[in-house]
Amino acid sequence: MSLRIREFYATQAFYPPGDPLTLRAEIESSSRRDVRAVLNVVRPDGVAEERRESIRLGPGVTVVDISVTVPTRALHGYLVDLVLEEDPGSHAVAAADVLRSWTDDPRYGFMSEFGPDDPGIEDRVAMTARFHLNCLQFYDWMYRHYRLLPPRERFSDALGRKLSLTTVRRGIAASHRHSIGALSYAAVYAAEPEFFASGAAPKSAATATSYAMSPVATINSATSTHTSIFSNRCAT
Repeated sequence: MSLRIREFYATQAFYPPGDPLTLRAEIESSSRRDVRAVLNVVRPDGVAEERRESIRLGPGVTVVDISVTVPTRALHGYLVDLVLEEDPGSHAVAAADVLRSWTDDPRYGFMSEFGPDDPGIEDRVAMTARFHLNCLQFYDWMYRHYRLLPPRERFSDALGRKLSLTTVRRGIAASHRHSIGALSYAAVYAAEPEFFASGAAPKSAATATSYAMSPVATINSATSTHTSIFSNRCAT
């Protein structure tokens, strides 16, 4: 009867001090059985925590979450070792971070696809958490560089791409669920030709400099609300 751990990974990009570390194991078995799992959470100075747990498996792949509490010290990384006692060869290793905020130890990634009815954005965010990326920039998510929020949920950006603010919001929500900071990309140094054609562009170098040195929201007061869709304790 075969038994193996297919995948083993942390479900969050990081864990705040005091929160349990939750690791997800995908275990493949050829039959229904109960197995005993040994979870060791290790720091360079030794084992921080050991946990033993009985897991009931069905035939095929069983997904199980195992949580363990470690000493509440921030700025620590942990090696997490999982062994199934019934088959010592069934062994997997993962890692987990304990941080106060993603800003304690940033690992940066970005997203750039926000099409309407995108079925996979949550899965892409979850995968970045498995890679321990704890901040994601939402690149070119906006309607225009001078007007970030679109006039409607579905819109075309300056490059003619079909985008959806609903998809952007779903990506932000998924990021926050995985303790990933969601960062809003905005260019304070550029605007599309239509902005200058409208007459709203600054007429002097001095005024242009003041625009460039100010938050993007000053270009159009409507953009000042864009930060609310990105705000969350993980996005500070």
